[in-house]
Amino acid sequence: MKASELQVADVILSTTSAAVSKVIKAGTVATYSHAMLYVGRGTVVEAVANGVVQRSIKLSLNEARLASAFRLKTLSGDQAQKIADYAISKVGGSYAYGGVFGGSGLVSVLSAPAQPWLHLARWGANKVKAGVGSKRTYFCSELVEDSFESQELTVSRYYPSMTNPGDIDEYSERNPTTFPKLGELELPPDIG
Repeated sequence: MKASELQVADVILSTTSAAVSKVIKAGTVATYSHAMLYVGRGTVVEAVANGVVQRSIKLSLNEARLASAFRLKTLSGDQAQKIADYAISKVGGSYAYGGVFGGSGLVSVLSAPAQPWLHLARWGANKVKAGVGSKRTYFCSELVEDSFESQELTVSRYYPSMTNPGDIDEYSERNPTTFPKLGELELPPDIG
């Protein structure tokens, strides 16, 4: 699939050959290690090590060895734009390093069934302290899920602070009619 076929609020899952990508994939038993949201005009919003950023899809997928696009089919154009605007409002926020292990990593996989209230408490605390357009900390898939939840929608069956890229892929597999995988993106992307 060409990146130029993406629509606002499409979800992109990717992976690289980097060690951190391999650790995340192993810890979550998933094909993908990163999630981002397409916000239009060849750009994505994503949570990376230096924070929440908006940048070209070409730059974001520069080192990807696999990237796939997913689309929530029930979205109206207005909802898609509000999801994108919500994600853009988080640009400048910090990266949630604890989320790599406490939210989407091996610790989450092991602790989530036993202690879901910890994730719920973190999510709730961030919701309370974060007003419209405010900044907060995020890890990649948490940012994507939180953006959809801003419109009372979901692309995972977990709270944002418990969502990892594999959960988004799994949600697509369970809901292929409403949240299909559109296909693998051609690399490098043709836009951005």
